[in-house]
Amino acid sequence: MSLLMETKGLPENWTQYPTDDIYSFGLVDEYLVVNRTKLNDLSALDYNSVKEILGILGPDYEFGFEVSVMGDEGYIIDASFGLVPDSNSSEVIVVSRECILDGDLARAVLEVWKR
Repeated sequence: MSLLMETKGLPENWTQYPTDDIYSFGLVDEYLVVNRTKLNDLSALDYNSVKEILGILGPDYEFGFEVSVMGDEGYIIDASFGLVPDSNSSEVIVVSRECILDGDLARAVLEVWKR
């Protein structure tokens, strides 16, 4: 989660490269301020390629990532990518970070689990 929310990625302009040339994803241009273009571009990539670059290894591990924006009645999902754990999932790890998206308070959540 730190790489996603605290770095620009490697290369910094990874949205302009094929996934074979991306070493890490970073979704921010400055600390915890999410770049909308990078968020949208991540959502358009192949799940298994993103999983590998994130370092989620092993055929039994899956992940989901979402960014929710604070609304009048709580957080509302703005963007999501990946899968959702089901009732057979185990070893679920959830990491969240408060951030800024389009000038609004938001929360990014990364879930990793074993199926």
